[in-house]
Amino acid sequence: MQTVIDKFGRVVIPKLVRLHLGLVAGTPLNIEERDNKVLLEPVEDKTCLVEKDGLLVFSGTATGDLTGAVRSQRNARLNKLGI
Repeated sequence: MQTVIDKFGRVVIPKLVRLHLGLVAGTPLNIEERDNKVLLEPVEDKTCLVEKDGLLVFSGTATGDLTGAVRSQRNARLNKLGI
């Protein structure tokens, strides 16, 4: 398949390719130059919140000092209650 770059530097991705890859308007793409070629790659959805039984649940990988963060939040809530 071939396409052309318009005067604004835009490229149209053919419909069959978009359908096959599930690309829709607004899909973020990474663009990379590699070995004198242009590589377009859909950005993976890294949504960390998923809905389960009507509640949002964190499903990502936690980073940082979780124990310290929980302790800090707990202490702040206890202080607010005067306990």
